[in-house]
Amino acid sequence: MGWNRSIVVKERLGGTTHEGRRIIFRDTPIDLGVYPGAGMREAIVVDSRKDPQIRILYEKAKLRAQSRRLGFLTAVFQIVSEEIPYNEERANHLISRLNAWHDKKLYLGHFIEEHCGVCRHQALAAGVIIELATKEFRDSGRSSIDRNDSYAAHVWVRHYGSDSRIYILDVAQRFLGTLQESVRCPWDYFRPGEAKPKK
Repeated sequence: MGWNRSIVVKERLGGTTHEGRRIIFRDTPIDLGVYPGAGMREAIVVDSRKDPQIRILYEKAKLRAQSRRLGFLTAVFQIVSEEIPYNEERANHLISRLNAWHDKKLYLGHFIEEHCGVCRHQALAAGVIIELATKEFRDSGRSSIDRNDSYAAHVWVRHYGSDSRIYILDVAQRFLGTLQESVRCPWDYFRPGEAKPKK
C-alpha cells in the first residue's frame, strides 16, 4: 500500500503551491485549495467563494439533513452520490473538452454541473461541504482528503468527528462509517502505524 502520492505531487510541482493556489494535501484545509495529481491530469480548484456549484451542493446537503432528519455525514454522502455519480468516461470527456489534462486548473463545479466524476471529485465535493458545515456551525470536527494506492490510486474523506471518532466517507466505494468499521471494506483506509481491528 503506497502512501507517497502527496510526496510525488510536491516533488513533481516543486512545492506546496500550484499557480498561486495552495495544494490540498492530507490534513490541510480543502476550501480555497487546488488538487493536482501525482501524474499530469486536471488540477481541481476547490473554492466555495468563486464556485457557486459548491454552495448549491452545500445547501442541498443541509436541506437533506433537515428534511429527512439525517446525520450530516449521511446527507453529504447521499447528495454527492446523487449529484456526482461515478463515471470515468464522462469525466475524462469533460477534461478533454476543456483541455485540462496537463495540470490546467479546473473548478470542481464543472464536474458537479455535468453530474460526473471519479473518486477524487466525489471526495473533494464531500470534504469541502463538511468543511463548510464545521465552519458555519462552529463544530470542532475537521476533514482530510486522504489518498493512497495499492492496485490503483484512490481518494476519500477522513473526518475527525467532534465525538473523537474517525469517520470514512468514500462515495466511490459506497462506504460511510467509522475507521474501525471500515475493516469490512475492500479498501484499506488505515494510515501507516494505525492499528487495525481484527475482522
